[in-house]
Amino acid sequence: MSPAVDELWLRTAARIEAERGWSLERLGTLGRPRETRRTWLAVGEPGTVVVEASANAAAGKRTSWASEALRLLEARGYPVPELLRSAPLDERWFALVQTRLPGEPLAALDDAAALDATPSSSL
Repeated sequence: MSPAVDELWLRTAARIEAERGWSLERLGTLGRPRETRRTWLAVGEPGTVVVEASANAAAGKRTSWASEALRLLEARGYPVPELLRSAPLDERWFALVQTRLPGEPLAALDDAAALDATPSSSL
């Protein structure tokens, strides 16, 4: 892991601890670290969480939009993560913390052709 990734995690975790009082232990990296985005799996006082840092200038607006979309999905009965923290980290980075849903990521559909053949009204 590069020093930049370690340094960003340390700053993110320190800011979360200062704001929320949660001491988070990083369990691993989710996805590929990118120049403008990092995602980590962590554990601490709020349980197992996903921590995402983004250097996208629109990250705050996207988080607002995503919160509304998740609320609508939840109203329809879908499980959704709880947004625990969403705020700027510094002048470049924006960070959010959300609960991790149980289960494993879907790698591929077992029978994608059958799903495509299913009328959308029965979904």
